Amino acid sequence: MLGAGRADDVGDLRVLADVAVQVRNYKLDSLGAALRSAAMDAVAQAANGDMPHALGLVPYPRARAGTVRWLASWLTPPSQPECQELEFASVSKAASWVRDDQGPYGYRVWPRHQRLAYLGGRGDHVFVAPAEAWLRLYRIYVGQITA
Repeated sequence: MLGAGRADDVGDLRVLADVAVQVRNYKLDSLGAALRSAAMDAVAQAANGDMPHALGLVPYPRARAGTVRWLASWLTPPSQPECQELEFASVSKAASWVRDDQGPYGYRVWPRHQRLAYLGGRGDHVFVAPAEAWLRLYRIYVGQITA
């Protein structure tokens, strides 16, 4: 979007008419700051554009093809999650779980749309998940699918 960074900024991407999308691309050691600031700034941008939904998107640095390459972050989900999120105080542990397509030894492999993390700890608390999880919640909200 043109005018990114202005006081009346309405997001970096216009993909869905009722969603402000803020993209952050930071180094791996600043992943937590990227996730938190993208979610927080998306809320302000949604308010500027009179949109009900706010989404932060952060590319995972050096992610290989076929893995979770984009992490979504948000404050308020578009619909009630169909699974309970896991709470993490550590950004690295939350990102590892959200990106895990193999599952830890002996444990269930969760589908990407059901991997929701709640990032607590220091700083703003945000939801973090693969982009597929947020998109599923949005599709439930608009009635394209049922939970």
